[in-house]
Amino acid sequence: EQGKIEEAIDEFKRVTDVQDGNEEAHTALGEAYFDSNRNTLALKHLKRALAINHKNGRALIVLGNIYQVEGQADKAREAYQAYLQTDPKGEHVNDVKLILRTLR
Repeated sequence: EQGKIEEAIDEFKRVTDVQDGNEEAHTALGEAYFDSNRNTLALKHLKRALAINHKNGRALIVLGNIYQVEGQADKAREAYQAYLQTDPKGEHVNDVKLILRTLR
């Protein structure tokens, strides 16, 4: 599992090195860093993806996950609420609403 994550990280880094404006690559790289517990790097790439497109639902959810794991409930809440505003009929709406109800 970790080997596949590292391969993905290497691939997405190659893409972002050549195409810094590639929102999908920054989002995927941020998610892969999160999956490998490198939250500082994950935040950097997720924030870059959101700078390119502030309505990137996937990036907002992963951003919320990171803040939640790090005990930053206010920031997590902001990210999750931004997702709900961005994609009110998105596939993760029910999950995000549940998280928001239980977030402390």
